[in-house]
Amino acid sequence: MTTETFGGSTQHQVFVSLVLAVSCVGSLVDIFMICLIRKMGIWNGHIMLIVTITWFQLLYDVSFFPAIVQTGVQPLYLTASVCQFVGGIASSIFSNCIALVAWYVVYYKKAFDIAKYYYAILIVALLPCVIISAIFLLVALVQSATILDQIWGMQYTYTDLRMVSIGFNFLVRFTTLRLIKQMSSGKAVKSR
Repeated sequence: MTTETFGGSTQHQVFVSLVLAVSCVGSLVDIFMICLIRKMGIWNGHIMLIVTITWFQLLYDVSFFPAIVQTGVQPLYLTASVCQFVGGIASSIFSNCIALVAWYVVYYKKAFDIAKYYYAILIVALLPCVIISAIFLLVALVQSATILDQIWGMQYTYTDLRMVSIGFNFLVRFTTLRLIKQMSSGKAVKSR
């Protein structure tokens, strides 16, 4: 890191300090969650999804500081940006999978074997991450544009994917809650 990372105006110093604090607190919370789950000693499909989403969130949180703050070290910046893409998108997609599992259980009124489909879920979550990261790295390493321009271009794609994922999550969760409300009010819910 350069001396400019923590230097500059007071506003910049506050910004850098806040980003560092958020990165550290987020990482510590993720580590605490993983340790707590290990200490519980319970292992099933639902816990597998929660642990996996927590590992991806940890990847995102650890890379938050070097991806946001200009450290002056381009390989660190590129690595942190890829970790942001992978951690952020994968954790978001895993959140969608958890919402879909809940919907499935409520709609069909039967259990879903997460362990059986875990690796398929993992591939679905990682595929967009790998594609976006590969495109980002190709653009960053081949083109003559500045690294910041390339990151902003990929940031839009990343943000769009996260927004679609969040919207999908709300839709699935709203539908699940509506089904639960129908079931609890005694209305017939179509089951297969």
